[in-house]
Amino acid sequence: MTLLDRLSSLVQQTTDDLLKRNDDPEAALDRLLANLTTTLATLRDRRLELEGTCASLRRRADRAFAKAAVWRGEAEEAGREKDETTARSALQHAKDETAKQQAFEKELSEYETTAVKLDEQIAAMQKRTQSAKNRRDLLVARLRTAKIRKHNEELCGAVAACAARSSESDLDLAFDELEHKLATIEALEGLELGATEVADEVVEDELAALKKKVAAKRPRARKGK
Repeated sequence: MTLLDRLSSLVQQTTDDLLKRNDDPEAALDRLLANLTTTLATLRDRRLELEGTCASLRRRADRAFAKAAVWRGEAEEAGREKDETTARSALQHAKDETAKQQAFEKELSEYETTAVKLDEQIAAMQKRTQSAKNRRDLLVARLRTAKIRKHNEELCGAVAACAARSSESDLDLAFDELEHKLATIEALEGLELGATEVADEVVEDELAALKKKVAAKRPRARKGK
């Protein structure tokens, strides 16, 4: 099974889990992010393995090159001494070592090409994961209202559909659909301002907490003697 096959299986397993656990859309979003993070970690581990393999192939190619040079030197020495048997044998060894070197270099080139493609996949996955995290944070603020919680099961289904697309290039589109579903529910519940209304509430709560924290740390004025 290839690396991409394993990643696809991992995504499908997570999707199945989301479909079975229609309990909390916020937790479902967290599991989706965990899936993306795990996929990213898997890609990075594979990249480290490739780096080790490439380093090993470079060393083996260099050793074969050095051995070929030594055998060619012995062939020249034998030629000067008119020892054709030894010269012929040394040249054959040099030829064998050169063939090994070329084989190692060819394999190295293939692995390096794979490494470049993997770097591109890692960069894309990093961007996808960060984008998903940012959008998840905005969605969670909207999901934490009492009226929205009544629709948890319906929203979990939308999150599961989002997870099913996490292995494709249209993850943003999946989030768009999830946000559209949430906006529809907000409209039905009379939450016309949607994320803006909730975000304002969150900011006010955080501001009140900050004022309380600052007041607690403010030094008290000393009484006059």
